[in-house]
Amino acid sequence: MEYILIIHNHGSEAGASVPHPHSQMFAIPLIPPDVSRSIKGSQRYFYENKHCVHCDMIHWDLKEKKRIIFENKCFVALNPYASKVSFETRIYPKIHESMFEVIDIEQRQYLAETMQFVFSKFNKNLKNPDYNMVIHTSPPKLSATRHYHWHVEILPRIGIWGGLELGAGIDVVKIPPEEAAKILKK
Repeated sequence: MEYILIIHNHGSEAGASVPHPHSQMFAIPLIPPDVSRSIKGSQRYFYENKHCVHCDMIHWDLKEKKRIIFENKCFVALNPYASKVSFETRIYPKIHESMFEVIDIEQRQYLAETMQFVFSKFNKNLKNPDYNMVIHTSPPKLSATRHYHWHVEILPRIGIWGGLELGAGIDVVKIPPEEAAKILKK
C-alpha cells in the first residue's frame, strides 16, 4: 500500500454508483498522479524556499481576503487561484500538518464547522450541486513530511466537460475564483 485515498461522492453527476451520498476509503498500491505532482511540487518549493508552498498560499490568501469563504481558529476554506472547476473549494488547516489522520478532537470540531459552512453555502447558493470531495494527505511512507500540507478538495459538478477539456486536458473555469468566493459568502 502506497496511498490511502478518502473520497465522498454526492449525486449521480459525481459518479456515485450508489444512489445516496457516500464516502469511501481506498488503500492503493501507487501514489495517484495528481497527488504525486502535488507532492513533487511542494517538495521542490520547500527545497528552494525553505518553507511549505501551501502555507505560503494560505498566508497570501488570508492577507488578500479575495478568495476566502470561511475561516475559524484552525481552518480556512477558499476558492483556489488555479481552480480545476468553477466553485472548487479547498479547506486547509491553518497550521502546517502533513497528515490528515493525526488531527486531534479540537481540530475535528473546527473542521466539521468549516465543512458545515461550506456545504450550507453550496446548498443555498449553488442549489445543492453534485460534487466530489477528496482528502489529500501525505502518503504513509512519507509520514510527517515538512513540505506537504494535507487539505480537502471539493469539486462541484456544475459544468459539463466538452471536447477541449477532454481532448486537451485543459480545465476551463467559467467563474473566476474571486467571483466564486463572493457568491459562496452570500
